[in-house]
Amino acid sequence: MKILLVHCHYRLPGGEDAVFAAERELLERHGHTVLVYERSNEETAHGAAKALLPLHAVWNRRAAREGKDLIKREGVEAVHIHNTLLLLSPAVVRAAKSCGVPVVQTPVSYTHLRAHETKANIVCRLLLEKKKKRRIDTA
Repeated sequence: MKILLVHCHYRLPGGEDAVFAAERELLERHGHTVLVYERSNEETAHGAAKALLPLHAVWNRRAAREGKDLIKREGVEAVHIHNTLLLLSPAVVRAAKSCGVPVVQTPVSYTHLRAHETKANIVCRLLLEKKKKRRIDTA
């Protein structure tokens, strides 16, 4: 099966990147053809790209167009999305669906769910982040 893995890297590597790489290797080892559409938030470190980041995080037309073109050109049969923050946006999901291919999304980080944080529960999240960091450091 020809699978497109989609991932946007944060400026500093983390657990999401490790999961993305491990999944790619696992799929390839089991005989799948894996194509990759990757972007990095490092692209937005300066200038106009940085100023446009809030808009692109919500809906990035370029990412949708590039993803759709890749799916059509390469005959992708399934799309597996990892992280769309901040450069890819949910636009890549709609682009893939418009091509009629199945889409799976694996949220490894729950950054997008943090809008509900209050002073009462932020300590819990900070402890979880510390525990996660400790696990990565010892690996």
